[in-house]
Amino acid sequence: MSSAPLQPDLRGMSSAPLQPDLRGMSPVPLQPDLRGMSSAPLQPDLRGMSPVPLQPDLRGMSPAPLKPDLRGMSPVPLQPDLRGMSSAPLQPFLRGMSSASLQPD
Repeated sequence: MSSAPLQPDLRGMSSAPLQPDLRGMSPVPLQPDLRGMSSAPLQPDLRGMSPVPLQPDLRGMSPAPLKPDLRGMSPVPLQPDLRGMSSAPLQPFLRGMSSASLQPD
């Protein structure tokens, strides 16, 4: 049996280059060539524009109250007014009942 070679026989084959052959091709720059172009400003040119205030101009306006003005309004109680109402008993009214009717025969 003939021993098989560990590496293929490359005799007569051209060796493949590790990098492609770029001879005759135009080079591709990593960054575009900006020579002769007008440089773009980092901020837009706002000359001639009316300035936009960051906060509205409140001069001459009446200040807004932090709490609503309740003068002249009837107050709204947080709890209902129970004065004059009969208090509801917590236990049923048992007076006048015979004790025999509370227990089974």
